[in-house]
Amino acid sequence: MEVTVLGSKLVKPAYNAGAAPAPSTEYIPLSIFDKVTFNMQMAIIYAFAAPAPSTAAIENGLATVLAQYRAFAGQLGEAPDGTPSFILNDRGARLVEATVDADLIDMAPAKPTPELLKLHPDLEAEHEEAHFSKDFIAGLRAKASEGRGRPFSRFETILAHLWRTMTRARDLSPEETTKIRLSVDGRHRLGQPAEYFGNMVLWAFPRSTVGDLLNRPLKHAAQVIHDEVAKVDGAYFQSFVDFASSGAAEKEGLARSAVCKDAQCPDVEVDSWLTFPFYELDFGTGSPSYFMPAYFPTEGMLFLVPSNFGDGSVDAFVPLFQENLQAFKECCYSME
Repeated sequence: MEVTVLGSKLVKPAYNAGAAPAPSTEYIPLSIFDKVTFNMQMAIIYAFAAPAPSTAAIENGLATVLAQYRAFAGQLGEAPDGTPSFILNDRGARLVEATVDADLIDMAPAKPTPELLKLHPDLEAEHEEAHFSKDFIAGLRAKASEGRGRPFSRFETILAHLWRTMTRARDLSPEETTKIRLSVDGRHRLGQPAEYFGNMVLWAFPRSTVGDLLNRPLKHAAQVIHDEVAKVDGAYFQSFVDFASSGAAEKEGLARSAVCKDAQCPDVEVDSWLTFPFYELDFGTGSPSYFMPAYFPTEGMLFLVPSNFGDGSVDAFVPLFQENLQAFKECCYSME
């Protein structure tokens, strides 16, 4: 596959005529949640069926959005006093126009591959995609929630299932401990609106021995996940805010624990994008027909995304070592 770059430019915010001009430069300090999370760039693929939006439509739409969300047109850096900050200077967002010598159908594979990184010139495990139909998820939830008054959520059920199947595929010792690093949204826990713009995430860490995870029923794994997430409540978030604002972390020289690794085994990290409105993106010609993460070569970094069928089914992108993939495929769709 050859990618030919036709042009590259910085798109600046387009403010409405008559609106008050934005300040020349503003510095917005990174929040305590910004400072403890990953420092990484995530590549995402959107594809649009014909007639796809023109480059001009994308540029105009981007310019309009940047006027509302100036952070995307700014830079990460430091304020004059050295505080890590978003620099709101309207420098612009990079827009690269390119062509590919391939058809869309060939560039919409069933799973992320290193080849897709060619579509992201400035970016650098093997992935398997598992598609869980609405009916499969319903059966899985019924099995996990049997005898329980309130059923486990779709997310809790799918994650419990994948935790068990990934662990089984890895052929780990029964005495070994495996855990999940699971992002927990703090917006409603701290009384913030869903539209709050910025990071407000901490983590839960469900854990189990391999023997317990595999020998006990699915319900056990789902309950472990549910209980650990429940602990990350409003009081937990507030205690983090209080501690991070006290200066104790700097005084004690504490470092953030959110660090990207090449492999998670025997653990799992999950990014759930199930509630993100990816398919509502519209440049004037309709919603995207296809969406997926491009490629993230970290073993054990699991992504859950809504299927493009729009029927409640879920796609899971599961990166595992090559030697574990076949075993994963053999047990992925089993409810045992």
